[in-house]
Amino acid sequence: MEAGLLAVGFVYATVAISLRHSEWGQTAAAQLALSAGGIAISTAVLAVAGPWLPDLAPLSIAITCAFFLTVDPMQTRRLQGAVVVMGTAGLIVLWAEALLVLHRSPVELAIYAVLLASIVLLVYVTLQMVTDRLQAEVQRTEAIANAAQRVGLATDLAEVARAVLEASVQSYPAADQGGVLLYDAVQDLLIALPISLVGGEVGPAPNADIRIRPGQALAGNVFLTGEARCWETIDDIIVEHDSMNQLTREQIRQLVGTVKSGVVAPLQVPDRGVIGVLTLGSTISEHVWRPADLLVVQGLAEQAALGVERARLYQEQRTQALTDHLTGLANNRQLRASLTQEVARATRNSTSLAVLFCDLDDFKAVNDRHGHAAGDLVLKLFADTLGNTLRSEDVAARYGGDEFVCVLPGADADRANLVAARLHVRFAERLAASPALAGVETAVSAGVAVFPLDGDNPESLLAIADAALMGSKSAAEVGSNLA
Repeated sequence: MEAGLLAVGFVYATVAISLRHSEWGQTAAAQLALSAGGIAISTAVLAVAGPWLPDLAPLSIAITCAFFLTVDPMQTRRLQGAVVVMGTAGLIVLWAEALLVLHRSPVELAIYAVLLASIVLLVYVTLQMVTDRLQAEVQRTEAIANAAQRVGLATDLAEVARAVLEASVQSYPAADQGGVLLYDAVQDLLIALPISLVGGEVGPAPNADIRIRPGQALAGNVFLTGEARCWETIDDIIVEHDSMNQLTREQIRQLVGTVKSGVVAPLQVPDRGVIGVLTLGSTISEHVWRPADLLVVQGLAEQAALGVERARLYQEQRTQALTDHLTGLANNRQLRASLTQEVARATRNSTSLAVLFCDLDDFKAVNDRHGHAAGDLVLKLFADTLGNTLRSEDVAARYGGDEFVCVLPGADADRANLVAARLHVRFAERLAASPALAGVETAVSAGVAVFPLDGDNPESLLAIADAALMGSKSAAEVGSNLA
C-alpha cells in the first residue's frame, strides 16, 4: 500500500508540475485543486507510514508548510487561506489517527500543534509580505509605463511635469510635495516648471519663486552628483536644509511645510548629462522612500528627461515653422493665422482692428550698393524697431522680402497712422546711429486698413493695406518730383 501511494504521489507530482505551467494551471481554481490533491496524498502517505515514522509530526509539518509555499503569491488571499485550511484539516485527521491508533502522547501532539500554528502563521505572513511587495512593484511598473505613455504625448514642459508627478503620486500615495526643476545655464539656477505637486494635488505651481543653485540643498546636491538619493527621516532632511540660505529655506517651509521624507532623482539625457531633477517629498510620514525605491524614482525621472527633450524639440520645430529665420518675427503663415484669430475676436467683441503694411524704400538699391549682408542688417534693425515700438498684444510679421505687416488689435485709423509715424522716425534714428550701416539710405513707408470699415476678412484687410502703402509711396514720389 505504501508503495502504491508513493507511486500515486510521484505521478500526481509530475502531472501537477506540467499543469502549473499551462494556462489552466495559472487559475485560482486549478491551484486550489492541485493543492488539495497534494495535501490529500501526502496526508494519506503519512497516515499509512505512521507506525514506522518516529518523527511523524515534524515531517507532516514540513510537508504542509511546503505546500503553503507553493501557492502563487499573486493569487487572492481567499485562495491562500483555503490552502491553509485544507492543510490544517489534513493534519488534524492525521494527528487524530496518531493519537487514537498510534497512541502518541496528547502533550506531544499539543506541542507540535503549537509549533505548527507558529510556523504556518510565519509562512502565511511571509506570503502576504511577498504578495504586497510584488503588487507594489507591479503597481509602480505600471505607473512608469503610464508616465512613459503620457509623457510621450506631451508637447510642452508643463504637460511633462504633470504626467510625471501624477505617475509619482500613483506609485507613492504618501507623496504630497514635488516638482520638476530644470537647469538654466544663463542664471546658473535650477528653476521649477509651472506644474507642481502641492498638498497631494498636481496643478499650477504657487507664486513663490524658489530657485536653487547647483550644490545647494537636496535638489542641488543630486544635480551635481547625478545620482538619485533619498532621505528617509526628518532628521536627514534637516541636515541637508541647513546648507540652504535663510531666504530659500523659509520659502520652502512656507510653501510645503515640514517634509518628513524625500527623494530626488536626476534628469539625465544622453550626450547632454544632467538637465534637471525630479523632487518628491512627504509631510505625512517618514520612511516613504527607501534605497530600494531609488530605481523606481529614477525610472520616473528618466521619463521626465525624455519628455523634456521631446517638448523642447517640438517647440523649436514649431518656432522654426512659424517664425522668419532672419528677423525672428512671425512669418507669413503665422501672420495669417494671427490675423484670422484677431478678426474673429474683433467680430465677437464688436471692436476695431488695424492692419499696418510696411516696406523699406529703395531696398533693392541698398542690396545693390552695399551688399546683401548690409541689407540683412537693415531688415534686422527694422525688426528690432518694431519690437521696441509695438505693444505686447500687437503682432509683427515679415510678409516677404522687405515687406512687413503689423496687426494692431483695438486700434483705429488714427492710432495706426500714429504707430506708422513713430516707426518712421525711430527707424531713421536707429539707422543713422548704426556705424555698420553708415551711408545706407532707406526709410519706412506704410499703408493702413481698418476692420470693419475697410474690410471684414483677413485677405481684404491685407489687400487694402497693401494698396494704401502703394498709394502713399506714389504720392511721395509725386511730391518729390514736384519739389
